[in-house]
Amino acid sequence: MKTLKERYEDSARVAQAWITKRTGFKLEKKLIKDDWLRQTYGDLMNKYQEKGYISKVDPTTSVEQEGFLPLSPVVRNDRETTKGDRVKGILNSDEILQAENYHIKRAQGESFEEDIKRLYRGKAVRSNSVLSTMLPKIDEDGLLRMTGRLSLIEVLPYHVRYPISLPRKHDVTRLVVKQYHEKGNHAVGTNHSLSLISEKFWIIHGREEVREYERNCVVGKRNSVKPATQVMAPLPKQRVRTSLRAFSKVAVDYGEPFFTVQGKRKMRAKRYLC
Repeated sequence: MKTLKERYEDSARVAQAWITKRTGFKLEKKLIKDDWLRQTYGDLMNKYQEKGYISKVDPTTSVEQEGFLPLSPVVRNDRETTKGDRVKGILNSDEILQAENYHIKRAQGESFEEDIKRLYRGKAVRSNSVLSTMLPKIDEDGLLRMTGRLSLIEVLPYHVRYPISLPRKHDVTRLVVKQYHEKGNHAVGTNHSLSLISEKFWIIHGREEVREYERNCVVGKRNSVKPATQVMAPLPKQRVRTSLRAFSKVAVDYGEPFFTVQGKRKMRAKRYLC
């Protein structure tokens, strides 16, 4: 049971986080509209960072352990965010999906920009592109998906038949791998994680991406470390004090005869055990 002081401190931290988020969201809207303000603000932040007053936030830091969305606001519909009709409370599933699609499209646009432009113009991707063998297409949400051998199986979900393509060595891709790796409590293997990821995403060179994350995961290394070899203790003095010659004490014990068969012969041979 928390004390009154601890509950007050928790409430204060939650309130401060909410105020910071709202302030940052309003500032971001102003920076998008004003180029001069965005340049001035960027120069000021760089100076503060050089002096050590602030530190840059890691873009691979997710909001929650269950999700892979980076630290970013979710923009709601302007019609619903007016003062007279403002939506309050936690984000719903549609808004979370909207934010997820936003970051996936950003990652795809940074890595497959030329191929996406060609697909929008109705042309095929470049022959030397990593997507050339995957028959990519653009869905109604603007996401780049690959066409596999399961595309005609209508009983499967759409995201299984047409998984979302993700680039190699991207922050969003690492967050996706991190989510599925942590769902398995850092104990599942590469094939298992890759199988779960492939139900919704298709990562370019996905096996190498998963293995790279597993090599850098501290918790996973701790769980998969090999036990140390124990050093054997020396023999006691009672066993090595007096040396005995070889065969100084010998005994022979005979057992009952055993009948054996060699090969395909029917004749049985009598043998003794000693």
